Amino acid sequence: MTPGFQRVDGPDAGHAAISDTEPSLYKEIRRRMSRMPLEAIWSIFRCFGGYATGAPGRKLVVPVRCINGDRFPTDIVAIRRVLADFDAVVLPHTGHYPMLECPDEFNRALGDSLHCPAIA
Repeated sequence: MTPGFQRVDGPDAGHAAISDTEPSLYKEIRRRMSRMPLEAIWSIFRCFGGYATGAPGRKLVVPVRCINGDRFPTDIVAIRRVLADFDAVVLPHTGHYPMLECPDEFNRALGDSLHCPAIA
């Protein structure tokens, strides 16, 4: 099991959850995700198959910034091989939903990225 993750019993058995994620936030994320129509989910996943991001990414002429959590590592060096003007802010102790897990830090990072898009 990945460090920082734990098995969850009950209705979520078999799924990994971040051990320090607020239980109410975890339930809210699951609630939001479960409301998405299956047709929409299928359409999203169908688009993933065979899509190469490199060629379209190299055509971008705008800065690309992202705000990620450290629970799902971002390989900034590898991404910059495709997107020369790429940068990321990585928030500690944060998973896939930084805007929900730590909204104040996320909003601060977003504001900083919008006001100063240059690579740090």
